[in-house]
Amino acid sequence: PHLMIYLRASVDTLLHRIGVRERSMEKGIQRDYLEMLQKAYEEWITEYPYKKLIVETDDLDLTCDLHPDWFYFFKAIHTKVLNDDIPSEAVGLSKLKSLLPAVHKNNNLEWEKREIFCCQ
Repeated sequence: PHLMIYLRASVDTLLHRIGVRERSMEKGIQRDYLEMLQKAYEEWITEYPYKKLIVETDDLDLTCDLHPDWFYFFKAIHTKVLNDDIPSEAVGLSKLKSLLPAVHKNNNLEWEKREIFCCQ
């Protein structure tokens, strides 16, 4: 892939999201299982040898299509693609560009004020 996007969340956040979703298949997921998965993913992303964007999602709400947090998410991808010379078609940048103004206009936000992305 041209860019790996890793959505990072704490185990507490994951458990909260599982509870909110109320999916029957997720009800039995235990904390220790999530901790084991999180550790494995953290080791994997640390060693991932290609371009990556790590998004801290504990404070993001991406459950609604035009939620303000989508703007930050899209803008981070857009910035990473431009800075790392990733082919725009690889991440659907034309669609991304068309979504940014709508989300920004709808929420009247300034994306630079958020410090949730770790570009590597």
